[in-house]
Amino acid sequence: MFPFHIVFDSEMIIRHVGSGLFAVKPDIIGYDITHIFNLLKPLIDFTWDQLIIHVNNAFELRTIDRVLRKGSEVASGENHDALGDSSGAKGDDSDSDDSNDAQSGVLLHLKGQMKPMSNWNCFCFLGTLVMTDLSVLFKAGLYLNDLSMHDSSRDLLLAGTQQSAELKLALDQEQQKSQILEDSMMRLDQERHRAAELLYQMIPRQIADQLRNGVPAEDTWQVFAAVSILFSDMYQFVNICERLTPLEVVSLLNAMYVSFDSRTEEHNVYKVE
Repeated sequence: MFPFHIVFDSEMIIRHVGSGLFAVKPDIIGYDITHIFNLLKPLIDFTWDQLIIHVNNAFELRTIDRVLRKGSEVASGENHDALGDSSGAKGDDSDSDDSNDAQSGVLLHLKGQMKPMSNWNCFCFLGTLVMTDLSVLFKAGLYLNDLSMHDSSRDLLLAGTQQSAELKLALDQEQQKSQILEDSMMRLDQERHRAAELLYQMIPRQIADQLRNGVPAEDTWQVFAAVSILFSDMYQFVNICERLTPLEVVSLLNAMYVSFDSRTEEHNVYKVE
């Protein structure tokens, strides 16, 4: 009924385990439970006396060593001698979580209730497997049939996996839309920059900036006491074009305008085209 239950006596020695736990860790019977599992919650010492005091709390256990799939060799450092060695009683949980999971298996995370069995002087941990997705089952060598038939673990796992896939698809679609919007905004900025450059070529920059900021045209008028205006034209331009090829005419005009523009910028003169 409880495939991940654990029965241990007052000496903290494991006497019996559920079928699901036995399938992946069959060699833990007869060993100290504190050498096999870390107590995550509640934050108390993993001792018999403390368990009696906090019997009404929810408990979470996690294996110290990673569990490999069926048929895989046991991870380095996990053997019968290590199980009996008290030096492996407590480990660094954070380091274990960050280690490789592909070849070193997965840490089993169990959550449940501690039920005292007074007649046998034992505790029975009625636990269920805590899973984020189906990969936990796969890495541990477990199957849906190993989960309890009498709760919603199977349904929740399958529903969670389906919902996760749907959420991932929705997230991918939103990311695509975000990328399209970002590209559109970039193109819009480029067009705005081109429009501004074109506007600056038609009217003075300070006047153009005022108009773009919503200032009425009549408020941009400026009065100068004296101004100098130069009207220029290329002398005998028609005759020159008759002696040059079209490409040479374009090159000549380009060189002339570049030189003229550099002079106007040097003397802070505005050119009206």
